[in-house]
Amino acid sequence: GEFVYTTMRCNSCHSLPAIKQLSDKGGQNISVALGGNGKRLKTDGELVSAIINPSHRITQSYLPQHTDAEGKSTMRKYNEVMTVSQLIDLVSFLQSQYEIPHDERILH
Repeated sequence: GEFVYTTMRCNSCHSLPAIKQLSDKGGQNISVALGGNGKRLKTDGELVSAIINPSHRITQSYLPQHTDAEGKSTMRKYNEVMTVSQLIDLVSFLQSQYEIPHDERILH
């Protein structure tokens, strides 16, 4: 998953604590944080949708700096360039980067 994250250059626009973010030579840095201790854990389905159809749901805080004139995400759609295996590996890797808040853990 980490290999897919770096070879697909996800770190051009996304940041993870453990991986260096690439700098944009065009002078406009985009930094969408992934992982960490968010308000909630992303589901596999949400991550898959965000990767293959980034315009499906755009968080209001990312508007308008991460959208085009039509309100669509400026993120590339990866459904045509990424294999299913790569997608699975990437989603598994991204899931491992999120911290589950203590009060959201399920105890058996």
